[in-house]
Amino acid sequence: MNLNIKNTVLAFLFCSSICIGQEDPSKKSKEYERVGFFSLSYLRPAPIGDSFINKGTEVDGGLSFEFQKVVKDRFQLGVRVESFHYSVTDSEFTGAYNSGNISNLNLVGGYRILEAGDFWFIGNAGIGFGIYKNKASGEKFTESFTTYWAGIEAEYNLGKSFQIFSRAELRTDRLNINAPDLIADSFNKVNYLVFQFGVRLTILNRDKQEKAENIDGKK
Repeated sequence: MNLNIKNTVLAFLFCSSICIGQEDPSKKSKEYERVGFFSLSYLRPAPIGDSFINKGTEVDGGLSFEFQKVVKDRFQLGVRVESFHYSVTDSEFTGAYNSGNISNLNLVGGYRILEAGDFWFIGNAGIGFGIYKNKASGEKFTESFTTYWAGIEAEYNLGKSFQIFSRAELRTDRLNINAPDLIADSFNKVNYLVFQFGVRLTILNRDKQEKAENIDGKK
């Protein structure tokens, strides 16, 4: 993880710690309503299959930032931005590249599958688009792609407005590189198993939050 990623994560954690520090742990009522949330996570993609990324590169970690809004009951919808880096280890599979950066913007949907105490289990799926930015001897080349993914996450509620979570996702990137038919699939279809760990700040419905606290106070 480079210095910029570290600084971003530390800043987000600092703000989150202030929010949770202002909460009363004795008032973790289940009656409050979640309106939406912001999430920041460290992601670690592991390429799988016969793609040029899996055979000829070493993929580093990156960052994922997202906002989701609860649209109805257990359903949520939002956007996610992701970026990570890779270094070329074997140019025989990649071409004349030295390194690259992969960034994408996604539309994401989720469904809260199960609540077990302070643990929530959420299914996520999404579609997006992005760019592979490849570098070679001072020159830059870009390739656009479409990405599809689905996964599941486990969230732990440390407070009404602060959570930590981990997730695993299966992701497929579809590129449009002009390559011979024999090797076209290895350049135009890249699969990843992506692991993430992060923190989350939740936006609450203030009216219902106050009612829930009043109920707790009367007990």
